[in-house]
Amino acid sequence: MVLERSVEDTAAQLRADGTRYLHLMLPFVREQDALFDDLLGPLKFPRRPLAAARFGLPTLLPAATLAQRAFSGEQARSLTVGLFPFAGRHNRDGSLH
Repeated sequence: MVLERSVEDTAAQLRADGTRYLHLMLPFVREQDALFDDLLGPLKFPRRPLAAARFGLPTLLPAATLAQRAFSGEQARSLTVGLFPFAGRHNRDGSLH
């Protein structure tokens, strides 16, 4: 499994989970400039509120939970956990999500 520069090329490696991976990742790639401006700049109402909401909603779940619910294969699950910045949050028992 290799993370490609193209979302489509990465999805092609994920076989059965490829379509789900595209559904999850393509909106972020398509709206990346607006998301970067809205999320990394000064606090303000987002220029593209729906894109910001679509980005924010999955981050409410721990990465492992999102990956378990979204994908059936271990490659897609592992990739998703590795991509999300909140993957390092800890459970109450000290283990990683």
